Amino acid sequence: MSKVIVTGAGGFIGSAVVKTLLDKDAAVFGIDVDKNKLTQFEHYKKFTPIVADFSIYNTLDKLISDRQFDLFIHLAWAGSFGGEDYYNYKLHNKNIDAVCEACEISTKLLVKRFVFCGSSYQSMISDSAMFPVNYYGITKRAAADYCMAMCGKNGVECNIAILTNTYGVGDTSQKAVNTFLKKLMNNEDLFLIVGDKCNDWVYISDTVSGIIAVSESPYNFKQYYVGHRNISTFKEKLIAMKDILHSKSELKFGEYKDETFVNYTDFDLDALYNDTGFECKSNFRESILKTAEWLKARNALDTYITND
Repeated sequence: MSKVIVTGAGGFIGSAVVKTLLDKDAAVFGIDVDKNKLTQFEHYKKFTPIVADFSIYNTLDKLISDRQFDLFIHLAWAGSFGGEDYYNYKLHNKNIDAVCEACEISTKLLVKRFVFCGSSYQSMISDSAMFPVNYYGITKRAAADYCMAMCGKNGVECNIAILTNTYGVGDTSQKAVNTFLKKLMNNEDLFLIVGDKCNDWVYISDTVSGIIAVSESPYNFKQYYVGHRNISTFKEKLIAMKDILHSKSELKFGEYKDETFVNYTDFDLDALYNDTGFECKSNFRESILKTAEWLKARNALDTYITND
């Protein structure tokens, strides 16, 4: 892949994808709403920053003068899984519109293959509900379907990368893994769900390698799960994390009810391995330690800046 477009290029996963592609000597056109997040790549000669929000995605062909792209990776997504965005259907519909605009513009930019990064939350269910339980996952599923249909209609190859809980160095969010790590490092007790259901956590380098593997698959119009082929339970992961960090925290499982969970049986966990040979290679212990050290250093820097 010599020329690639990446949306959400300044985000946690997006920036890692961009850096990996640039290190592979690809020419990357990185699109992000925040121009400051794109300055991290300014020392790369083959990086072209494109500042754009969703409202002008339909004019990307005017912002990008090049044509004949090997790949378009769509990662950009407004809002988050939880909080006030949980039931914000207007926000989620804007995400669908942006994905559709990206698919349409791919035809004008002469893109060979389009890869949309979906979410395992599209298969989030609840024991007590007979209907989909979150708008975020519903939107991701709908966006993936639109990608397949629109790319098929326009003669652009398309694959879907189903991402799950990505963690690691560079993640500045308050997602679960970061929260658990901080509390364990501070020896704070954790009040948790029962945790007997499968829950996959994927280190950032594996997520990036998985996305690239999806883009290089010899097959077209397929959905691939990017994660581990054998998934342990949430409880097993928390116990292992505590042991790795030698934390004195007490893990109080069962304090909260497992209201929702991802039904991993919806995905073919072996498909990406069977088609490309991809497997998660990161060692859990090493990944947790690296992430913990990074969070510790970042917290120390934030404290220094605050006190300065």
